[in-house]
Amino acid sequence: MPSQPETVNLAGSAIQISLALILILGIIMVAFYVLKKYGGRWGLGVRGKSGVVSFVGHLPLGPKQGVAVVKFAGKLLVLGVTEHSINLLTETDVTDESGPQKPFEESLRQADIAGGGS
Repeated sequence: MPSQPETVNLAGSAIQISLALILILGIIMVAFYVLKKYGGRWGLGVRGKSGVVSFVGHLPLGPKQGVAVVKFAGKLLVLGVTEHSINLLTETDVTDESGPQKPFEESLRQADIAGGGS
Protein backbone atom coordinates (compact mmCIF):
# COMPACT_ATOMS: atom_id res chain seq x y z
CA MET A 1 0.00 0.00 0.00
CA PRO A 2 1.55 3.33 -1.04
CA SER A 3 2.14 5.83 1.74
CA GLN A 4 0.27 9.08 1.50
CA PRO A 5 2.29 12.29 1.24
CA GLU A 6 2.27 14.49 4.31
CA THR A 7 0.26 17.63 4.00
CA VAL A 8 2.06 20.83 4.91
CA ASN A 9 0.13 23.51 6.72
CA LEU A 10 1.65 26.74 5.40
CA ALA A 11 -0.38 28.97 7.70
CA GLY A 12 0.86 27.08 10.77
CA SER A 13 4.47 27.24 9.58
CA ALA A 14 4.19 30.97 8.91
CA ILE A 15 2.80 31.54 12.41
CA GLN A 16 5.62 29.52 13.99
CA ILE A 17 8.28 31.41 12.05
CA SER A 18 6.67 34.75 12.95
CA LEU A 19 6.55 33.87 16.65
CA ALA A 20 10.19 32.76 16.59
CA LEU A 21 11.20 36.03 14.89
CA ILE A 22 9.27 38.10 17.44
CA LEU A 23 10.92 36.16 20.27
CA ILE A 24 14.41 36.74 18.82
CA LEU A 25 13.74 40.46 18.28
CA GLY A 26 12.46 40.71 21.85
CA ILE A 27 15.63 39.10 23.19
CA ILE A 28 17.77 41.52 21.16
CA MET A 29 15.79 44.53 22.43
CA VAL A 30 16.08 43.39 26.05
CA ALA A 31 19.83 42.81 25.64
CA PHE A 32 20.23 46.28 24.10
CA TYR A 33 18.31 47.87 26.99
CA VAL A 34 20.37 46.04 29.61
CA LEU A 35 23.68 46.99 27.91
CA LYS A 36 22.58 50.61 27.56
CA LYS A 37 21.49 50.85 31.19
CA TYR A 38 24.24 48.83 32.90
CA GLY A 39 27.04 48.70 30.31
CA GLY A 40 28.96 51.60 31.85
CA ARG A 41 29.09 49.82 35.20
CA TRP A 42 30.46 46.72 33.51
CA GLY A 43 33.14 48.62 31.59
CA LEU A 44 31.25 48.56 28.32
CA GLY A 45 31.12 52.28 27.54
CA VAL A 46 28.45 53.64 25.24
CA ARG A 47 29.74 55.74 22.37
CA GLY A 48 29.42 59.44 23.05
CA LYS A 49 29.69 59.06 26.82
CA SER A 50 32.91 59.61 28.67
CA GLY A 51 34.92 56.47 29.12
CA VAL A 52 38.52 55.68 29.87
CA VAL A 53 39.71 57.12 26.55
CA SER A 54 37.93 59.96 24.76
CA PHE A 55 38.70 61.52 21.40
CA VAL A 56 39.28 65.30 21.51
CA GLY A 57 40.30 66.28 17.99
CA HIS A 58 42.17 65.44 14.79
CA LEU A 59 44.22 67.54 12.38
CA PRO A 60 44.85 65.85 9.01
CA LEU A 61 48.33 66.47 7.59
CA GLY A 62 48.10 64.42 4.41
CA PRO A 63 46.67 61.21 3.05
CA LYS A 64 46.43 58.72 5.94
CA GLN A 65 48.50 61.03 8.20
CA GLY A 66 47.55 63.40 10.96
CA VAL A 67 47.80 64.55 14.53
CA ALA A 68 45.18 63.44 17.03
CA VAL A 69 44.47 64.46 20.60
CA VAL A 70 42.93 61.98 23.03
CA LYS A 71 42.16 62.26 26.73
CA PHE A 72 43.39 59.37 28.86
CA ALA A 73 43.94 59.08 32.62
CA GLY A 74 43.67 62.82 33.27
CA LYS A 75 46.08 63.71 30.48
CA LEU A 76 45.77 65.02 26.95
CA LEU A 77 47.92 62.92 24.63
CA VAL A 78 49.02 64.38 21.29
CA LEU A 79 49.55 61.50 18.88
CA GLY A 80 51.13 61.40 15.45
CA VAL A 81 49.06 58.99 13.39
CA THR A 82 50.15 57.41 10.10
CA GLU A 83 48.96 54.42 8.12
CA HIS A 84 51.43 52.11 9.86
CA SER A 85 52.07 53.62 13.30
CA ILE A 86 50.89 55.81 16.15
CA ASN A 87 53.53 57.81 18.06
CA LEU A 88 53.22 59.89 21.22
CA LEU A 89 54.31 63.45 20.40
CA THR A 90 53.62 65.09 23.76
CA GLU A 91 51.26 64.97 26.73
CA THR A 92 49.76 67.60 29.01
CA ASP A 93 47.64 67.50 32.13
CA VAL A 94 43.93 68.22 31.85
CA THR A 95 43.38 71.29 34.03
CA ASP A 96 39.86 72.71 33.82
CA GLU A 97 37.09 71.06 31.87
CA SER A 98 34.40 73.55 32.90
CA GLY A 99 35.91 76.50 31.02
CA PRO A 100 35.97 77.03 27.26
CA GLN A 101 38.31 74.73 25.41
CA LYS A 102 41.25 76.17 23.53
CA PRO A 103 41.40 75.66 19.78
CA PHE A 104 43.35 72.58 18.70
CA GLU A 105 46.04 74.63 16.93
CA GLU A 106 46.68 76.76 20.04
CA SER A 107 47.16 73.64 22.15
CA LEU A 108 49.72 72.36 19.65
CA ARG A 109 51.58 75.69 19.68
CA GLN A 110 51.71 75.70 23.51
CA ALA A 111 52.96 72.10 23.55
CA ASP A 112 55.74 73.09 21.11
CA ILE A 113 56.72 76.15 23.21
CA ALA A 114 56.84 74.01 26.37
CA GLY A 115 59.48 71.82 24.72
CA GLY A 116 57.25 68.90 23.86
CA GLY A 117 57.91 69.21 20.13
CA SER A 118 60.92 67.87 18.29
